[in-house]
Amino acid sequence: MNLSDSLDLVNSLLDSLPSFFARTQVVDNCFVAAIQAANLLASPIGGRLIFFQVAQTIIKHPLLAPKAANQPDRVDLVNATNPYFANTGAELAHTHITCDLFVFTHGGSKAVQYKNLATLSELAKKSSGSLYYYPEYNPRSLAMKFSNELYHSLTRKTAWEAVFRIRTSNGFNQIASYGNIQIKSKTTDLVLCPSIDSDRIIAYEIEKIDSSLAGNGEDPNRAARRDTSHLYIQSALLFSTSEGERRIRVHNLAIPLTNMKHLPFEYLDVTATSHFLARLALNRVSSPYLL
Repeated sequence: MNLSDSLDLVNSLLDSLPSFFARTQVVDNCFVAAIQAANLLASPIGGRLIFFQVAQTIIKHPLLAPKAANQPDRVDLVNATNPYFANTGAELAHTHITCDLFVFTHGGSKAVQYKNLATLSELAKKSSGSLYYYPEYNPRSLAMKFSNELYHSLTRKTAWEAVFRIRTSNGFNQIASYGNIQIKSKTTDLVLCPSIDSDRIIAYEIEKIDSSLAGNGEDPNRAARRDTSHLYIQSALLFSTSEGERRIRVHNLAIPLTNMKHLPFEYLDVTATSHFLARLALNRVSSPYLL
């Protein structure tokens, strides 16, 4: 269906939505059923799903209810209590569907409404989406922020059905990657990107192989060609444009190496390093081995 052919019907639906359930007494929602229905509709073509989550509880998923809310110092509060959203997010990513979540809590009440963000966020994380959170939502203070972020989400330039991979020169290994990403099944480093835009950030941790161990079992000719003065990184993104063109974008980077310990600190990218350390900390905190 072409949106321009049914624009009047869509606008009429949006104008009527606030009055449909204005007097309902049901405070729960069918978030899971909505995900399943949207998946059935969008899976043949892929795309982006945007969900607005306000209710505190979700029908048929009691594990999303408040958990140990009176013990905020417990580390396990940052871990998901239900694997459904992580599994669904991975399933959506493999059908080239990404999910953006706008999560709200009610403002103005005496008791702060609890939202199990650790569990809900897995849907956006595994499908290469974004999570927007508005605690104690008040239109006077947050309406402009919500409007701007929704507008940006809908209008930013986006690539679709993408896969991403990096390669490093001989003597280095990629040991970890961080971000809202999903690794394609049966691969170890091919990142699925149902949609990707200029706001998406993927952080990689690269390790230098010990020179005393690198030569064991290595082809002598390959070892002789190793450049000890530079680290070479190549990134490749295969994607489709909104106009239907299939493209590939490749970047090559040569990073000089040094034995002088003070030089990296002089040329350090503080923003990138802070982002990497934050991603690393979040990954460590949510690791089951920490508990």
